[in-house]
This record gives sequence, C-alpha cells and structure tokens, in this order.
Amino acid sequence: MIYQCTKDMLKALKVDTSDKPDIYNEPFAWNVKLMKVRRRNFVYMMNDASKLSVILYGMTAKEFKAFDDHVKDGVRKVLKDCGVADKTIEQYLEEAGEAIVTSSGTRKQLGVLNRSAMEAEDLVDVLAEEGFLQRKLCEQQNSMIVKNDNGDYVTPKDLVKTLMKKTYGQNTVSYDLGEIALHMFMGDSMGIVAFLNIRDSSICVVEESSDEYEEMEYNEDYEMIPPERFDFFYYFNRFLRGVDHKKFQEELDRVKQGRGIIRRIKDLLCQYPEIQKKWYDFEEKAQEEAIKEWLESMGLM
Repeated sequence: MIYQCTKDMLKALKVDTSDKPDIYNEPFAWNVKLMKVRRRNFVYMMNDASKLSVILYGMTAKEFKAFDDHVKDGVRKVLKDCGVADKTIEQYLEEAGEAIVTSSGTRKQLGVLNRSAMEAEDLVDVLAEEGFLQRKLCEQQNSMIVKNDNGDYVTPKDLVKTLMKKTYGQNTVSYDLGEIALHMFMGDSMGIVAFLNIRDSSICVVEESSDEYEEMEYNEDYEMIPPERFDFFYYFNRFLRGVDHKKFQEELDRVKQGRGIIRRIKDLLCQYPEIQKKWYDFEEKAQEEAIKEWLESMGLM
C-alpha cells in the first residue's frame, strides 16, 4: 500500500519516506491528510484511482505505530460496505503489499483531498461513531457524486466497484435472483420475513415476532427482502402481445369469465406446453428485473 502523506501526516508516522514512484491513478495509492478536529487526530484518506474515502478518527501515537494495520482493516470494511466480495477484497489487500510512505501527491490530488476532508469535518458532530474507523462518514462521502477522469459524474462507491471488476474480474457479491424471487413474490408470508445477507448473498428466513428478526433488522449486513405482489394480469397481458396462436387466444377468452381467472389461465397453459414454457421464461425475467432494480437502488448491483 502506498501512502502519499502531507507533512503533518509524515510527522505523526515518524517513518522514513521512500522515493516517489510513478503511481498516478494507481489502485494501491492513497493520499493521506492529517487534521485536528475537536482536538483529536482526524486522518482522511482518498484512493488515487477510485476517489474512495477511508476516515480514521481519534488515533494516538500508539495507533500510528500500527497505521498500516488500521488502514487495511478500514479499507476491508469500507470495501465491504460498497458491496465488494470478500474474496476480491482479500486479493486486493494481498497485492497491495507492505506499506510504502512517500510525500504528498500532485496539486490536483491535494485539492480534491482537501475539499473532501473539509466536507467531512463539517459532519463529524452528526455522524461520528465509536472506534477509529468512521464507517457512516465514509459511506456518506463515498456516496457523493464526483467527476472522474473521463468527465463522467459517478460516486466513489461505483468507481471502486468498476475498478475491482476491471482488475479482478468480479467486483460484487453474486446474488441468486431466482432464490430472492421466491421470497420477494411468495404471496402471503404468514408472519415470515426473509433477509438477504449483502456480504455473502445468503438468505435467512425468520418469524417477524422473533428476536432474530429484531437483530437482523438493525444489522447492517442484512437487508429485508420486501414482499411484493406480482401483478399477474399486467405481465400476462404484456406476454400475450408476443403470442400468435389463434386457438389458444380463443380458449383464453372463454376462461376469462367469473372468479378464479388466474387458476383457469394456468390450467389452460398446461394444455399448451410451448406457450407455458415461454410464459415461465417471461415471468422469471420480469421478476428478475424487479429484483435487479431493488439491488441497484441499494448500490449492490
């Protein structure tokens, strides 16, 4: 890991600096600034390539001696919060290697770093939490829109996922959309709630009145899978636009009378296996699209 430090940060670390390599836009390079906020040490780090922020607050001289360990632990947790898979995170940290400390980066890098650090300072009283790593503050900073080198406006959270995908081939947890669909569109759940573990994609099903429900509701690693009503008639009518089968259409008109229409339509589909298969494929894709939208709304896809 390469730490490009301001003068105050170098003074706090009390280590010899290395020659500055050509590391512009390097995934393992971090620009590091030390400030005093409420008379406590406030370390603001920004990744050169992704603009991802990692913030440590309240470190003393003792903790600065193990700075690299604290940083890597913080990077690990912040990357998890961004939805990066554990395997990818560990590979990144392994390849980052031992700490290399150099002088501060370019004027452009320092300008971005200083602005972001000042914005974070204004939020300390609101978002500060116990422990050195300030995950809430990091989450807020990493969700802010920034301008990348191509002139596009993105968030550091999205930038780092793109970077990880480009470097390691897979950047996020792989979610089983079909399994999630079983719980999202299960209908009447009778007090049963499903939670998705956003770190390893596992699903845990609990009773709404249980202690496990309350624990998961406030556990940041879990997201409750929202129960949704699958609008059968809406999607089936859309499906019918691509069905050109006169006899099926005639029989469909006949069964669309009275109560229990959905059941009769499904019984009719059983008599036309090819159309039934096409409907199942259409239904599956429609549900998966709804799930993708839900995952994307949380920055998990």
